Amino acid sequence: MTRRTDQLHQMRVFSAVAQEGNFAKAAIVMNLPASSVSKTIGQLEARLGAVLFRRTTRHMVLTDEGQNYLRMVRRVLQEIDVTEDRLRTGDEVRGTLHVTMPVAFSERFLSAQLPAFCKKYPDLMIDFDTDRRYLDLVSHNIDVAVRTLSPGQDSPFMAQELVPHVNFLVASPDYLAAAGTPRRFEDLARHRLIYFDWPRKLDKWQMMLGNKTVQVESQAVFRTNSYKTLNECALQGVGIANLPADYAITHLRSGALVHILPELKENRGRRVALYHQRRSESAKTDAFLRFLEEATDTHRAAVVAYLNDLGA
Repeated sequence: MTRRTDQLHQMRVFSAVAQEGNFAKAAIVMNLPASSVSKTIGQLEARLGAVLFRRTTRHMVLTDEGQNYLRMVRRVLQEIDVTEDRLRTGDEVRGTLHVTMPVAFSERFLSAQLPAFCKKYPDLMIDFDTDRRYLDLVSHNIDVAVRTLSPGQDSPFMAQELVPHVNFLVASPDYLAAAGTPRRFEDLARHRLIYFDWPRKLDKWQMMLGNKTVQVESQAVFRTNSYKTLNECALQGVGIANLPADYAITHLRSGALVHILPELKENRGRRVALYHQRRSESAKTDAFLRFLEEATDTHRAAVVAYLNDLGA
């Protein structure tokens, strides 16, 4: 490698280790031996004369110097990727578009409409990843990532608003007719609850009641890591579900589901499309962001209207 090429390689390896947290996972991402990743980081630290990571038994934790260097590295790698992509594709919607998003979001909003987008841009190859991991946009060369930002959370990347990420407690009319309708949050303890169990196993719901946090605890009668399954169980009267507006809103409007205790709120933030390349600089990124906006527009308006009616 030339000196410049070697520096660029070190930056990409460093970014991958910072994202993945250890040499072994970064090696898989970079398709390199773990020993090579370790050696590269050692060479980088020696060249810079700085310790970038604190080593523990399982993880690599960035030092203050490492955090500062990571911010600089991400900017440099972004500029390189933007420049190369611009030279390859010009103003045409072509080349390869790398996209990542949760599988539930893809199934709910995009699966039925993606074929039309692909046909509209036949020169565009889409690498569409619905892995549950939050992949780093820079080290994985991702153009667009759909993510959930918590209330007040910011991002170093540019963001396009998609839909609010808010959950409602819902149940079917048949279930409520048989089990009764909860009037206070304490009543939920005697009801059958359906839990969504990703990214961690839950034994309680934590929600806001006015300005205070309350915990809803009850034995789960069903657990799943699929929102689609959670939605179907609620519709079929299995119990009370804490269901995202993505799935609940249509059924609430039709009467197939009933919103229980609307004074209980769980605002998980907002779903956004993150991207690091200005839309004016990438025709393919701009085309996909417009597609996302159109695909979620009707639902976004319905959720906002419903929340306004609740006074949320």
